[in-house]
Amino acid sequence: MKNIQFFFLVLNVLIITSCKGSGIPIDTETDINIEISTGSTVNIKIWNFRIDKDTTLLNFPKTLLGTYHFIKNKVNDFTAFNSKGEKLNIKTIGNKFVIYGSGDLNSITYNVNCSDKTSINLVSSGVIVDKDLIVLNNNILFGDFIGENRNYKVEIKKGTNFNNISNQQVYHKNDSIDIIRFRDYKQMINSPIIYSRISTNDTFFIGSTKFVLSVHSPNSMVKASLLSTILKPVTSAIINKIGFVFKDNYNLTFIYDEGLNEKVYQKIALEHPNSSVYHFFSTPSFINKRDSINYYQDLQQMVAHELFHVFTPINFRDNFDDCFYNDTLKMSPHLWLYEGFVEYYSLKILLDAGIIDKDYFFSKLAEKIYNYSKYVKMGYKISLAEASENIYDKSNLNIFYDRAAVLCFLMDIEVAELSQGKYSLYSVIKQIYKQNNKFNKDSLFFKMNSIAPGIDNFANKYIISDKYPDLSFYLSKAGLSYTMIHKEFGYYFPIKIIAYNSKTQTITIEFQENISPFVKNKQIEITEINNYKVSSYSFSFLYRRYYNQEIAFEIKYIEKGVLQSATIKPILVNVPKIPYYPNIFINRNMNFSQKRIYEKLFEK
Repeated sequence: MKNIQFFFLVLNVLIITSCKGSGIPIDTETDINIEISTGSTVNIKIWNFRIDKDTTLLNFPKTLLGTYHFIKNKVNDFTAFNSKGEKLNIKTIGNKFVIYGSGDLNSITYNVNCSDKTSINLVSSGVIVDKDLIVLNNNILFGDFIGENRNYKVEIKKGTNFNNISNQQVYHKNDSIDIIRFRDYKQMINSPIIYSRISTNDTFFIGSTKFVLSVHSPNSMVKASLLSTILKPVTSAIINKIGFVFKDNYNLTFIYDEGLNEKVYQKIALEHPNSSVYHFFSTPSFINKRDSINYYQDLQQMVAHELFHVFTPINFRDNFDDCFYNDTLKMSPHLWLYEGFVEYYSLKILLDAGIIDKDYFFSKLAEKIYNYSKYVKMGYKISLAEASENIYDKSNLNIFYDRAAVLCFLMDIEVAELSQGKYSLYSVIKQIYKQNNKFNKDSLFFKMNSIAPGIDNFANKYIISDKYPDLSFYLSKAGLSYTMIHKEFGYYFPIKIIAYNSKTQTITIEFQENISPFVKNKQIEITEINNYKVSSYSFSFLYRRYYNQEIAFEIKYIEKGVLQSATIKPILVNVPKIPYYPNIFINRNMNFSQKRIYEKLFEK
């Protein structure tokens, strides 16, 4: 891996279990040594067991709660030895390892492949060891001894000058060795271990809960203090809304990379019971104020979404497990709730808290309606329940961030109408949660109907079946309408992107119109914009339409091997060059029923 210095990372795990039937706890020290160098694997050795049965199953998860892909098995050369150093018989079944003769099991050795840093699954199943960053997802490193309750004590020899930026109670044995305890396997796999040599950190309190915000930024452009200022209001809004009190600290960990393949997803995140991890595949350059505002708003919405997962599915869900061991199991049919409702309502909480305004709120919903409409036009016939159960078919994933979010928007309106303004969709779900935080997958709509009679008809039509609701019909109930509009004029850069070189951090562009001091068809190689090196984020700047803004930018570019400077301005264009975009309109002449629903849902 790139720029990896030679060092060792050693984990020693003390597993506390009990003799079968005796109820007497026995301390069994199981050492796990992990050695990492410039290679692409992590070597693991586990030894000192007390197992009182002849056959033991060690099971590595295929997927985790909140991840919608199967985790590729990265375990290689799995070998078990008895007390005489002889190999025990092993049977491998996918991600399962059956160990025969485990009553005399002395040690296990295997290795785990490290991940490519460009992997979009880094936060859920990555193992990274870099000179300044260590990411250990325990669901990849450790399997579960099925049927045995165990506590874990993990001793990590991680090298010097590494700071833990994840959510664990860490005991520092010395400068290079940490000890972390986990009460059970579930807690361990939901607690990624992350270290950074270059992190910045900040803390703030919401009620009695301490929030720790950590940022790993190789180019030091993103600081924890900056993100803390932006994200504390978001955190406060979400936590106060759901009324959840954490027993321990909560960590928000942000990992930024630079010089990566710009074609991969730009960001991805995963929520855990006491932490959330955010991975960005490049660093924002904050070229101008508008770009920074756009980035901050996207970040606020992303964090709000992940934090709202604390409510559902982490603390309110049907009876499915935190992790699955087979790739034949179907997911819950209620991803419309766990992703669609979370996507919609986390945005609504930001509106209620005054973090975003109505224009922004409805513009984001209009974008989702626009994307949702594509499924309608394509005649995409699959119900949300069926798509949910078959979520590991990747073609189904985006349905829940667009179609399901729009459906929850409309269901919110329907609940308000059915209850004559007494309830919202959230208040209905919250009442069910207060009764029991777990529900049978087939009983949710029955429970919802007992609070808002008639809502089961909506659910049966548009969640259980593959029908699409009439947007105009439901929006009109709240005095809203959806349409496509266009701007009369605006400013933009008439350019064509020729190439982006991530190694030299340059973008080659060609002008499609005359822009002083450049002429049409002129090609230049840009190195800096407003004194910042260009990156993959610069694409959004170069393609952005600046409505009613004539903004000048300072650029540096290479021409015939010579570095030069220039000032460029976007040009004013007429209607045909400005694309139509979706919008939700608010009717200013509502009847009584419309006004009651609108005020219930969208007025603070």
